[in-house]
Amino acid sequence: MDKKVVLVTGGSSGIGQAAAKALADCGCTVYEGSRRESEQPGITHVYMDVTDEASVEAAVRQIREREGKIDVLVTCAGAGISGAVEFTEADAVRRQMDVNFMGTVHAVKAVLPWMRTAGCGRLVLISSVAAQFPIPFQ
Repeated sequence: MDKKVVLVTGGSSGIGQAAAKALADCGCTVYEGSRRESEQPGITHVYMDVTDEASVEAAVRQIREREGKIDVLVTCAGAGISGAVEFTEADAVRRQMDVNFMGTVHAVKAVLPWMRTAGCGRLVLISSVAAQFPIPFQ
């Protein structure tokens, strides 16, 4: 059987790292995309800044050139801020939206045409629990 090729954004730490490890342990070929170099057994690091669309496209292109496909995208890149909105800098809010929302948009936009051409693929979009249950000062 052909091994699934998986790209995990935000795979150098947290939920992304755990997801990348679990997928590698299941026999998938796993690439973790992040700004921080990450050495994890069975996982290949590719530089990716999800806030930069060109960076995401370059990472996806690199994986496609090496593997010929990307079967699964798991978006785990995320950033959090906390504090009362009246004291939160607008730049911090923009940065959070760039990572958490636009980062996912950039990643999906980069892989979707290849998945569509292949006639298959899976998108797993991870979000914060705060999307369902508001957390005070977050």
